[in-house]
Amino acid sequence: MCENEKKHIAQKYRISYIQHVTERKEVGSDFPSERTFQTGLCFRKNKMRKFIERWFVNALSLWIIDYLADAVSFADRWAVIFTALALTVLNATVKPILKAISLPVTILTLGLFSLLINGAVLWLAFSMNEGSAIASYGDAVWISIVLAIINSILGSIFKD
Repeated sequence: MCENEKKHIAQKYRISYIQHVTERKEVGSDFPSERTFQTGLCFRKNKMRKFIERWFVNALSLWIIDYLADAVSFADRWAVIFTALALTVLNATVKPILKAISLPVTILTLGLFSLLINGAVLWLAFSMNEGSAIASYGDAVWISIVLAIINSILGSIFKD
């Protein structure tokens, strides 16, 4: 539980956090439990922090791939940032839906179809931004593999 939440509880209910923990209110009390606050403010802050970290790692990875691969080009740094934002949002929203829909095909191909889904999501992210370009869908599949490797390396570096 965050320190701010402890202070918020104490101010709202005019008791100290230590009193709450030692008294152990019974079920049905209007006093919020510690579990409620673990899924409250801190949880939302951590989700937003993770989103921003993924966005930063994606931007850095795309910038590295811009220098490594001739199939990828960006007009300027803002194109990298907005493409990374689109990729982060698509990875959080569209990709899980596509993976769920294509689960039978993914099982039949022993997981290789997920590479095509990754390429499609990358292709879609590049098509959402005018300042970024990728040569072909085949390049998108290969670059999605390289992107996953670079993201895992950078993600382990920037992790808490």
